[in-house]
Amino acid sequence: MALEKLLTPGRIGNMELNNRLVFAPIAARGAGPEGTLSDALARFYEVRAKGGMGLVIMGHTYCWREEQTDGAMGLWCDAHIPPLADLVRRMHSYGPKVAVELGGRGTRRPDGHSIAPSPVRFAFEDKPPKEIPVEQIEYFVECYGQAARRAREAGFDAVEIHAAHGKLVSLFLSSYSNRRTDAYGGTLEKRTLFPRQIVQAIRKQAGEDFPIIFRFSVDDMVEGGNTLEDGKQIARIMAAEGVDAFECSAGNQEKGWNTSFNYFFPRNCLAHLARPVGEASGKPVIAVGKIHDPLAAELLLEEGAADFISLGRPFITDPELLIKAREGRYRDIKRCIYCLNCFTYKSRKDRIPTPGITCTVNPAAMREAEFPKPEPAAEPRHILIAGGGLAGMEAAHTLAERGHHVDLYEKAEDLGGQWIVAGKATYKSDFRTLIPWMLNAMKEAGVHVHTGVEVNRALLEKERPDVVVLATGAVPRGLPAAVDRPAHGGPSVVQGMDVIMDRAEVGDRVVVVGGRYIGMEVAIKLAKQGKDVSLLEAMEIGHGGIPRLVGIYRNEMVAAKVRFYPNSPLLRLNSEGVDAANTGSMLTLPCDTVVLAIGTVPVNNLVEDLEALGLEYHAIGDCRQIGDALYAIREGAQIGRRL
Repeated sequence: MALEKLLTPGRIGNMELNNRLVFAPIAARGAGPEGTLSDALARFYEVRAKGGMGLVIMGHTYCWREEQTDGAMGLWCDAHIPPLADLVRRMHSYGPKVAVELGGRGTRRPDGHSIAPSPVRFAFEDKPPKEIPVEQIEYFVECYGQAARRAREAGFDAVEIHAAHGKLVSLFLSSYSNRRTDAYGGTLEKRTLFPRQIVQAIRKQAGEDFPIIFRFSVDDMVEGGNTLEDGKQIARIMAAEGVDAFECSAGNQEKGWNTSFNYFFPRNCLAHLARPVGEASGKPVIAVGKIHDPLAAELLLEEGAADFISLGRPFITDPELLIKAREGRYRDIKRCIYCLNCFTYKSRKDRIPTPGITCTVNPAAMREAEFPKPEPAAEPRHILIAGGGLAGMEAAHTLAERGHHVDLYEKAEDLGGQWIVAGKATYKSDFRTLIPWMLNAMKEAGVHVHTGVEVNRALLEKERPDVVVLATGAVPRGLPAAVDRPAHGGPSVVQGMDVIMDRAEVGDRVVVVGGRYIGMEVAIKLAKQGKDVSLLEAMEIGHGGIPRLVGIYRNEMVAAKVRFYPNSPLLRLNSEGVDAANTGSMLTLPCDTVVLAIGTVPVNNLVEDLEALGLEYHAIGDCRQIGDALYAIREGAQIGRRL
């Protein structure tokens, strides 16, 4: 399929774009402590500017110092101009126009003192924010104008006002969060006063001809908030004020999953919002919302859904996706799996200390210096990889690309390991794009794959490889020894992974032990089959998980009538079910089956043989340290470049 519409030039204000594809503004983080551009952040954007898109919008940049969060970029002083100017010049050399998104938070401030148009209690904070006084609003307006002036001086081609997702401007726009009775609240016209003043300040400080894009939540997707009809009216008002184009998003922070669409959502889930905004405003519109690749973008343009298409996380996953699509190499495109691990950079500091967003599929994202393109090996060697999960497959194709002779052995008949389980649910079709990409990468690199073959001492003695990469993974954790079982009778015990894969028999009354992703997924699956399901978790439900995902799982459990008990460790199995500790006393839950979802333990059964044979070996993935897919692929990529 040709990308005729997508590759057609377009215009926003006086800005000419060489095609209709936009790299969406994302909070990449990675900036210095004073919002200064870091080498890592500059490299991240420069790599993506090479990707052939028409416009790159550099993400959420703060216009005043007081709200700058960890790793966010700043434009609150002139010292930010020179490094940004140098980066913009380099990005321009690759062809795209470059804009910068201007934003402010209000809530979730680093100092803990949240502010908002009105003191409305939000679900994500434990107390109402302080109402913003008029003089502070005026200060913010001036900050936006000065930041736009700095952007133009740095050579940016446009600015985008962040007015979506519960950030500061959207708090004023939304009827959910703005209950003011002064000039800034009440009617929709009044609720747009703050952003209209921002546009006026930008025009005054940066020039009447400087293009302004308005990124806003067309629909708040929460009861009491703005609807599509409100969004259309906002677009009319802001277009009359001088906005040149609209990026049409949705959602607010109360339901964070509605601002960062994950594997639960269908593709193109917000694309229907763009054209109504365009018709209402008479301005170009940019469609967003899980638009996963250039072919999807082309189809939306053909349908007239939008004038431009914005892709964010797909460009994090594969900066060359448009280049590959132009060349017809769709199988080579690394697909975003919409796992939201890009939001987990803070929780990974112990194992990934470098700054900025993370990506499961692309370990080089924001870490391009750590993960350069693989170079030919100085001395090609015979490398045996034991284990065909994500870590093993990533290591295999990377090593083979460098010229090593690579044999990968997997004892199962299919490659993928635990990732097969992770992608089993019907709503995880995005996950199921990863193994085919790995298989294609190994085939192209010339990896010799052996399935249904377990690596043992005899095979090691026969092959005598130069190096062995252990990627033997992990197995589900069994019932802890401290948990007593009755002498006679009691519930059967099965593993959550076996339930997901439909290879375990489960009775009508079920207790799931473990309330993280697998436990929640199993509980929902069984409850939807009509079973009576309770879930026990020794800590909080979904602890350590991503709130934007955990919130959906929680709501799905409620809808499926799963009873869940946080802070309720399992004590014992009794003759009729289980006993757990709950709120200072014993909780007894009758059941026929106990489903375990309490984590995994490493498999390291080859270490003794390897040492006895004197073979060089390196352990990666879960067999080295239990982690998730992001760590597995990262370690495979590291060993692939190091050996």
